[in-house]
Amino acid sequence: YIIVEAAPVDTIPGDPGEQEPEPCDMFIPNAFSPNNDGFNDYFEITCFDDYPNAKIEVYSRWGILLYEQEDYGNSDRWGSTDAWWDGSSNKKMTVGKEKLPMGTYFFILYLNDGSDPITGSVFLNRGN
Repeated sequence: YIIVEAAPVDTIPGDPGEQEPEPCDMFIPNAFSPNNDGFNDYFEITCFDDYPNAKIEVYSRWGILLYEQEDYGNSDRWGSTDAWWDGSSNKKMTVGKEKLPMGTYFFILYLNDGSDPITGSVFLNRGN
């Protein structure tokens, strides 16, 4: 196959001009693997820059709040890695910042933009 890129008549190929960035759709993964291999180590939501004031709550299958963070995904506030959930608890139900076991967890994501909260589940896989 040959891929040919076509440019509008009034532009020079390779010249970005003043184009608007293409919108991207938010993507919430259904699994992540915080095993320090450099791939999917965080519950990171893509195309999330428009929600710097979002909040997340993560619950066990028994409804116990295990993790909560204001300004979720806001790397300006938290840094690039602390902005996302790493599979550890930050609540008093566990000792310190304890790594949670492999399993399915449930989240409520508040975008704080007037929309309804987003709910779902995520599988935390500690395997290699």
